[in-house]
Amino acid sequence: MKQLSLFVIGMFLYTSALHAELLSGLAQCKDVAYRRDIYPFDQSLIIDLVKCADMVEEPKLYLRGVLKLFINIAKDTHYIDSESFNTILKQFCDILPRHFTAHKYQNYFQHQTLHHYDMLDRLKAINANLLFNTLSANYTQLRTEPAAFIEGLAEHLAAVTQEEMNIARLRFTLMTFLEIHLNKLIWSPEDQEETWELTKTIANQCAMLIENNILDDLNDLDDLYWTLIHRYGYFLDLTHTLLNDEVFTTIKRDVSRNNLHMFELEEQDSCIAKRSECLLEAVMFAEAKKKAFEKGLVSR
Repeated sequence: MKQLSLFVIGMFLYTSALHAELLSGLAQCKDVAYRRDIYPFDQSLIIDLVKCADMVEEPKLYLRGVLKLFINIAKDTHYIDSESFNTILKQFCDILPRHFTAHKYQNYFQHQTLHHYDMLDRLKAINANLLFNTLSANYTQLRTEPAAFIEGLAEHLAAVTQEEMNIARLRFTLMTFLEIHLNKLIWSPEDQEETWELTKTIANQCAMLIENNILDDLNDLDDLYWTLIHRYGYFLDLTHTLLNDEVFTTIKRDVSRNNLHMFELEEQDSCIAKRSECLLEAVMFAEAKKKAFEKGLVSR
């Protein structure tokens, strides 16, 4: 707790744009359930930190720092509570979208029209429109003060590019955060079929990151799905003797219906097995081990 508090205080001192009362309040935040064996999110802490991005001068830089803080905490634990992680994903979908919008060119574009562009195409469209509007509005200055005009135009173009780069860096940090946490998720076998329901919910929340323009690459979503499927398969293998038959039946039924987004998303890597096939293999392997255990053929 002391170590985490020092990280948090240091984070806020670094940003320095927060109000003094906010700094004081969060420095005295409630106990964080952080241990080396299981790391359940202190949901109020991470959400409070993320919400504070609206109160700093460089919100994207600040958010990267917050995510990096929890990335490094997660590296030092074996398991992460899946239900708490799902709650955080829901909050991210509500809070983060505005921080993945480049505000410096909103006067020239309706942002929705650029959501499906990659960064280079978006920059090309933005810069072309910015050049046209700037030249149209300041043609007289171009003729009378060409050096000042070019300098001002260069600053505008640099600012737009810098903001796009900041968004790209923030997305990269967020993906690191998601991958590390997904790769350490654990479910309670006592929840039985609810573990699978929670897994589907987490997958849907990952898809919402794309819907809300927090992530902008389907390859990233594909990577998250693969990590989630492999981790849930590991959970099935780890706890198969504690699970009832309905868990395996429910998963196989849902996969066979082929109406889950994590399986409907087009496979991004055609040279390997499908996501659905990978999960089914894990389910059948865990189910077979359970039956062998029940018949006394294996010790576990």
